[in-house]
Amino acid sequence: MERRKFLKVASAAGMVPATLSFCAQNDTSKLKDKGLSAFIFSDAHIGWTGKDQPTLEVQSTMISRIKQFFPNLDLVFDTGDVHHGNLREAQRVEAREFWLQEMAGQFPNSLMHYIPGNHELGRGASDAEDTVSKLGSMAFRPYYSFDYKGIHFISLPQLIDTILISEETINWLKQDLLINAGKSTIILSHNSLSGTTYSNGETGYRVTVNSEEIFRIIKNHGKVLAWFHGHNHQYEVVLKDNIFYVSNGRIGGFNPPKKWGDYGQGHLGGVFFHIDADGITIKCFSATENNYLSLLGYPKLSQHLSIQTSFDPTSPVNYYCGHGKITSGVKYRIHNHYLSKSKSQLIISQNLDKAINENSAFNYGSKFHFAGRDVNRVIGFQVRPNKTIFNSTEKGLELTPASSVLGHNIRVCFPVEKYKFKNHLSRSGYYRCALGERLNLTLHLTTINPEASLSFSYKLMTQTHHTVFEAENQAIKMALHKDQTLHIELPTHLEGVSTNQNLYFFGTLKLKDVTEKAVLKLIQLSHATVNPTEIKSMNLQLNKNSLNIDNLGQTVIDNKYLFESGKAQLRLQNSEYTYAVTLKLAQPLWQIRNAIASLEEEDIIIEQMRSDYQTTPEIILTPTTYRSYYISKLFNLVKCRISIQPNQILLSTDDTPKDASISVYNEQPLKTVSGGTVVEVEDLITHIKVNSRNLKLEFVA
Repeated sequence: MERRKFLKVASAAGMVPATLSFCAQNDTSKLKDKGLSAFIFSDAHIGWTGKDQPTLEVQSTMISRIKQFFPNLDLVFDTGDVHHGNLREAQRVEAREFWLQEMAGQFPNSLMHYIPGNHELGRGASDAEDTVSKLGSMAFRPYYSFDYKGIHFISLPQLIDTILISEETINWLKQDLLINAGKSTIILSHNSLSGTTYSNGETGYRVTVNSEEIFRIIKNHGKVLAWFHGHNHQYEVVLKDNIFYVSNGRIGGFNPPKKWGDYGQGHLGGVFFHIDADGITIKCFSATENNYLSLLGYPKLSQHLSIQTSFDPTSPVNYYCGHGKITSGVKYRIHNHYLSKSKSQLIISQNLDKAINENSAFNYGSKFHFAGRDVNRVIGFQVRPNKTIFNSTEKGLELTPASSVLGHNIRVCFPVEKYKFKNHLSRSGYYRCALGERLNLTLHLTTINPEASLSFSYKLMTQTHHTVFEAENQAIKMALHKDQTLHIELPTHLEGVSTNQNLYFFGTLKLKDVTEKAVLKLIQLSHATVNPTEIKSMNLQLNKNSLNIDNLGQTVIDNKYLFESGKAQLRLQNSEYTYAVTLKLAQPLWQIRNAIASLEEEDIIIEQMRSDYQTTPEIILTPTTYRSYYISKLFNLVKCRISIQPNQILLSTDDTPKDASISVYNEQPLKTVSGGTVVEVEDLITHIKVNSRNLKLEFVA
């Protein structure tokens, strides 16, 4: 990607019987005031150099066409693969900046939500999950949910593996759906579910391996209207059991081959959907032709399902974030992007399974198909050497050394540790830990030859993949058909490592002198109590205060108590179990993108940028309910206070602005500007250069 070209582009611009019908109308104006409208684009793959990849100029133009065709969207989503995975960090930085400005940034007046894809999560120079959370202005983890006009929306990415929705995510999902029982629900993910949209038979890449578990959860909730996904790049709308399964097309990336079928190939665009009390309408859209695909020869790509929903235009907005597997000792940070004056609610429940690591009992098979060939791998683990023969079955993980392997030694590593460009680590941020933690490693062997021996080693790494501690091999006594537990005590102090710094755990189980098949039923990493000789009560700390959790596992929190300068820290203590936690931010007034902020009465306090992904800091402010005037964008203005009063807005900053400007949305005409200069007016947007530390805007009453 050429930097010059990038900068040029960046500077531009209760179910009832349901009825299915196909619809091809080209008019959404009648829908505007009747229901909820949203658009999804996906798979930009910025930075890819393949023959199908559009230029940055084309991608920016396609997004502009979408915005012009749908000028009154309530919600906008991106279901992942913002940039291509095989990029060096400098290219990733450029891609993130382009997406923030020329894609997501084109919708400042719609609530924008991002669901990360496998290319962003697959590898990176730092914790990939933390990176996407910053990119998408997520409060906590990359999974989250929100209510809008009575409809519940869920972001459900595949974190640890391209084809897996992790147990951590599922724990949180179950809690979220229980909290929001009775609400019609839309789920947005990057990958598809088995047996829905076309996957080319690629079980190792294009479908979620634990689809059946997800289907059971969806069925139990009983209110899911649709599952929207990216990843596969085709346009497709499938109805199964009164639920729509939709593939969101592409705004970049490869063009699906014709042999897959007739799926709108060649069109850049996305999916529009509309929900009201009587049903959901889905219409795939070609930005290439600036028209619905149903009017371009694909009649099945616009469909309507008549079904009673929980749509209610008077229902408040709520935002939910959390963690499905918090463990004792680890510090979890929450960032305030949803500003509310209402009290928040924290819900916590104990998980039945103590396991920290994924697929600990080898419940998923190891034989998959991808790119025209069979592949063999163990979800959540890495078997070495490569020539080792392995198979995950109902018996467990079967391991057979290849005859050419010197010494017949086998290593089972977790999580997966693969590198690109020397320091770009695949799926880097999974097993977080803290100094001084006590862990248990539990193994269960059913078969191994008597001469074999077992040992375990581990290392700790920083967020940027630097090893700060390596433990020597620790022997494990051999036993069959029963659990064996190895106690692990992490160091309490490491040179150059802060006690507030989370670390990343990488473990290796070594099987030595294995001459025949060995079978492992369990490799489980879990948390030990702080002092195993003493029983202590579970304690949950928020910032510097202990929370009193009632028998229902919930507590109400004042937001002034929750966020300190736009940030909060959560820490569980004295528990060997993991817990699912959900934080409900009730009735937020604003969504703040790219920066963290707080609310004082009616004043918005912009605290700091969430990331350094932009050359020119750009902050987007979107109200959750209708306002006739507000500042929608800040440029080069980070620490500032915005006071919205009757017929006026006051902006103040302690720093003398340099090249600072704002964009103001004003249906209510602007009367006077003090401390700034109007430089451009387009439609309902006024662009103003900020000349003073105190800016005053007055509007016609």
